[in-house]
Amino acid sequence: MGGFFGGKKDEILELIPEEYKPKCIHVKSGLNSRIIEEFRTSEIAYPVIAKPNVGERGFGVVKIKDETELKNYSEEYNYFLIQEYIDYPLELGVFYYKTGFNESGVVSSITEKSS
Repeated sequence: MGGFFGGKKDEILELIPEEYKPKCIHVKSGLNSRIIEEFRTSEIAYPVIAKPNVGERGFGVVKIKDETELKNYSEEYNYFLIQEYIDYPLELGVFYYKTGFNESGVVSSITEKSS
């Protein structure tokens, strides 16, 4: 039940170097023909992970198998991320924070994620 409350995932992802983050499409105002075309021409393929841009503790994170499921998901969420599905045997959440003008931050927790 760990997690970061209220943070925008797209803003957090901007802080991570490209080589360490999954391919991602940002859906900011619902699924539309432009987003569907961007997905079709991207390097991302089904299955994908859809997640609300603002969420907590994995709420609303879903593995999507096809375009029909993606459209159904978009009926509930209109501001979300579509990320490539990466099938590794272990996933960890690392909570890092930095306050004020400190040069370095603190890793306060590491959480194993499970489905």
